[in-house]
Amino acid sequence: MKKVFFATVFLGGILASCNSSIPTEANPQSLNGTWELNYIGLTRLEAKDLYPNKKPAITFNTTENKVNGNTGCNSFFGSLKSVDAHKIQFDQLGMTKMFCEGDGEKIFTENLNKVETWSITDKGKTLHLTTKDFDLMRFTKK
Repeated sequence: MKKVFFATVFLGGILASCNSSIPTEANPQSLNGTWELNYIGLTRLEAKDLYPNKKPAITFNTTENKVNGNTGCNSFFGSLKSVDAHKIQFDQLGMTKMFCEGDGEKIFTENLNKVETWSITDKGKTLHLTTKDFDLMRFTKK
């Protein structure tokens, strides 16, 4: 009986510690606001190395179906073609055209164009933009 009790307490502790990775919001309005990049996939480089001067950020306004932000160099803006409980599609994205050193902007825009789904974890603090259950980018709420 003691073994069952301790096993239950142990497993409960593990599940509680994993709670931060469970999606907390499915409401598209939870996307609203500004998010700063802290991870980017499909590259061997870390975000801090790709964007040494300015971290990319994205701002959502789901009421008006608008999105804007910066790539770490240039500003971008556009529309949300669709956004619902975990599905997202960007539309008509435009961008300023300043010269940018390195590959950071290219990798950011390529990943942004591949995004299919989103989720928010860590009690509303972390935004995951994904494709086929693979994190393309992660952002921290500002």
